[in-house]
Amino acid sequence: MSEKLDGVRAYWDGETFRSREGNPFYAPAWFTKRMPKDITLDGELFTTRGGFQDCVSIVRTQNKPDAWKFSVTYKIFDIPSMGHKPFEERIAYLKDLFGRLRIRWVHVLEHTICEGRPHLFDTLDKVTANKGEGLMLREPGSLYVNSRSKTLLKVKRFFDADAIVRGHERGSGKNSNCTGALRVEMLDDNRDPTGKFFKIGTGLTDKQRQNPPKIGTIVVYRFQELSRDGNPRFPAFVGERAD
Repeated sequence: MSEKLDGVRAYWDGETFRSREGNPFYAPAWFTKRMPKDITLDGELFTTRGGFQDCVSIVRTQNKPDAWKFSVTYKIFDIPSMGHKPFEERIAYLKDLFGRLRIRWVHVLEHTICEGRPHLFDTLDKVTANKGEGLMLREPGSLYVNSRSKTLLKVKRFFDADAIVRGHERGSGKNSNCTGALRVEMLDDNRDPTGKFFKIGTGLTDKQRQNPPKIGTIVVYRFQELSRDGNPRFPAFVGERAD
């Protein structure tokens, strides 16, 4: 098991970092200079726990290399170019390689053998108490799969999902002159519209209310559970999708 990071998923293709949709992230030359050119990597560009929106802002911005200094790291959790090998062999290779490369801002994500449910939930409580998002459980000996897989499971105290912004609703009281809530449509696991609409107001900062995500933007939200009719209960805005 390993910590589920609150960062931006990024694939290293030997030349640049790319999103799940294939869009490039604008890492400075010094950040990628010593990265290996003959393998592909799967990981996350990460700042700190709870820093998802700051991370998105940095990695999507061009020509601001100083913003990456002392803030962005690349956390590696797999190597697709060795995807036919068992997971344990892939991680051992990565630890050896990057142990020798010693790139200060690139780390292989730590994995621990889960010893049972008490160990799992004790670790989960420690991670969430420190503002972490949750854990990932990997099936021993599993191969790499570039999609949702039964061999890799999320364990969290809450759920998150994607939605697409369909409109903005004016607020009331102190928010009467800005956006009170986003009107969004739920997306499925393939990011296709589902026809279910709801509002997200919680989680928006004052700055975001003045300049909300544009209509058509895909956003991330968190919620406690789904109601009987399939709508998220207590949805809260997390940030815009980077890809």
